[in-house]
Amino acid sequence: MKGTSRMSGIPDNGDDPGKPSPSSHLLLLSPLASESLALSTGLSRFLGNPVKIPSISNEMIFSPYVTVRFLGPGAGPARRLESVQFSAFRKVLLAGFAGGLSVRATVGKAFAISELIGKDGRRLSLPSSAEWSRRLALETAVSVEADKILERPGEKSALFQKTQADLVDMESYAWMQMILNKVPDAGVLRVVSDDRETGLPREMMQFSDENGMERRGRGFKALLKNPVTLAPFFRALPTFLLARRTLVSLGEKLGETLWRDIR
Repeated sequence: MKGTSRMSGIPDNGDDPGKPSPSSHLLLLSPLASESLALSTGLSRFLGNPVKIPSISNEMIFSPYVTVRFLGPGAGPARRLESVQFSAFRKVLLAGFAGGLSVRATVGKAFAISELIGKDGRRLSLPSSAEWSRRLALETAVSVEADKILERPGEKSALFQKTQADLVDMESYAWMQMILNKVPDAGVLRVVSDDRETGLPREMMQFSDENGMERRGRGFKALLKNPVTLAPFFRALPTFLLARRTLVSLGEKLGETLWRDIR
């Protein structure tokens, strides 16, 4: 396996130091820092420690395999994609948590997304889902866009009845609308953090800021201001911990796949 300079992030090109370094194989995007960290933890088990550039707090580089970056939750950060140099990457993946709507979307289960549904009902197909499904041994699923956390199981049930989607998330549709114009075979991977029976307090949104950075103090302060939200939060907490473990495992599996691609 090719080595990497841990200080510079420059790939070791073996016996030919004059050989041009390959471009990064994959850009792996996430909404939240916690998602990015979980994926990077898994990737590091196969690819070694990443390089972190002090001036870029939202990025980790496993050169030449993958660059991991988080942008912030919701559809808004899609505009930040305009500054991304997609030509530096051969593939693009968006990965993170999602809510479950269908029976098969159980907590901790990972999916390759085959189709996205916007809030206006428009649909976006992701042709690369078949490849990622096969290579990572994942089932495919459909995800629908929402602009907020769905707090009550009844909201999830109503959205499922309307769309028949398996999952719900706040970023995939808006982000992929832009990404697919740059990278036609870009894909989406999602892990179920809360199933159709799990209620979530809206205060969960306070645990991260608009840039995706964790804000635990702010989150718990919001819960304490509304004590009735504490019980549903702690009931849901184990499901998020399970989903995080799956995201770590997904990162490890992805790391092995990338290593085999490039070695």
